Amino acid sequence: MQHEHTDAPDSRVAAVLEVLAGAPLDGVARSWSVEPELVRRWHAAFVDAGAGRITNRPDPEAASQRDRFLAAFAHELRSPLTVAQGWVGMLAEGEVPPAALARTVERLAEALDRLAERVRDVELLGAASLGRMRVTREVVSVAEIAAALPGVGEVGGEGGEVELEVDPDLFRRVLRDCGRPPASHRNPGRCASRSAPSTRGSS
Repeated sequence: MQHEHTDAPDSRVAAVLEVLAGAPLDGVARSWSVEPELVRRWHAAFVDAGAGRITNRPDPEAASQRDRFLAAFAHELRSPLTVAQGWVGMLAEGEVPPAALARTVERLAEALDRLAERVRDVELLGAASLGRMRVTREVVSVAEIAAALPGVGEVGGEGGEVELEVDPDLFRRVLRDCGRPPASHRNPGRCASRSAPSTRGSS
């Protein structure tokens, strides 16, 4: 029997319940049109969450990941927040000369934009953890992606014309994080992204 797969939480629960009822995992994956590994992760998460709820103890690895994320997130917020507070303080005290006012406002706006980016990251993380992430695939060129990344500049040669089928916003965030190690001292060299050129128009 072929199920219509959706991103709603109940579809994942239904698939896991079929596995718990004794249905073969591979067969459940086929019926829901998803990869077996995805169903395996759903099943493991379901069982772990149930065990944690019964014992009133969170999974140690999940708790450790949460703590590391919170520490990194606090650091990511602190830097632009400190900059914004500094400029606001100078403006309030009248310490900014008129000639530098425009640049000061620009720097304040940049700091607030970085704060907004971090908040959006957390929103995406929450959506992903709840299974409510929405991925909008579009065909975009490498040049368009590069133009949205700070400090990248123009892509030379024919490389900029290569087309990718990705979610532009999410892909930009992945590349952004690959280019700068966060507070957890991640090695940027370990962050890799593989994207196949668009096959639009091919037979």
